[in-house]
Amino acid sequence: AFAFVIAENAYQKYKNYHYTYATVETSLKLNSLLHEIQKERAVSVGFVSSKNSTFKILLQNQQEYVNKEIESVPSRYLDELNFIHALEDVRIKVSKKSINAKTTIQLYSNINESIINVIQDFSNTPQDPKIRDLFRNLGIFINVKEQMGIEKAIFTSVFSVNHFNLEQYNQTSALNFEQKILLKVFLRTTTPNLRLQYQEISRSKHFQEIQRIKEEAFFKYQDIGID
Repeated sequence: AFAFVIAENAYQKYKNYHYTYATVETSLKLNSLLHEIQKERAVSVGFVSSKNSTFKILLQNQQEYVNKEIESVPSRYLDELNFIHALEDVRIKVSKKSINAKTTIQLYSNINESIINVIQDFSNTPQDPKIRDLFRNLGIFINVKEQMGIEKAIFTSVFSVNHFNLEQYNQTSALNFEQKILLKVFLRTTTPNLRLQYQEISRSKHFQEIQRIKEEAFFKYQDIGID
């Protein structure tokens, strides 16, 4: 009887870790999909905002990247999210330029929010507290990244017309402020190794260049002149 109890406990532990592995793997696939949709959102905003064909090829290429990521995600998650229908709907509207930049951002952001919710729900499943904490850190960082993605899409529209309107200026200012707060939470709660990795990224020339462009755009407001 005691041997059976030991075997049963070992089996349950194996099942838990097997499920955890599957959960982590699915989260990574959803995260990769989210990343590509964030880029498609920005390019779509550029396409509907610009009066020439600058973004046309970029958009076609980015949609192909998203389609590849879709293939790797288990279909049951796509079905639960009503993902395919929602994405096709916004793509048709973008291709016809029947929606403006603001609506384009909102429709893509609705799709992204549903993906983020699934990833965050996974944080409650692992029994190992260290894995749970890492999932929660991931949830915080993904929200920071989504805010940056929205900000990027707005800036793409702003640079296309070379000026802010008041709503765009206020929204990007608010997003920038919220990012700083969430980043502080992330850096305070994450592992020392991940904290160090983020700090190294934030010191890179590309990261610093983005910060410079944002500051220049906020300072000029009109006639920004950034390609």
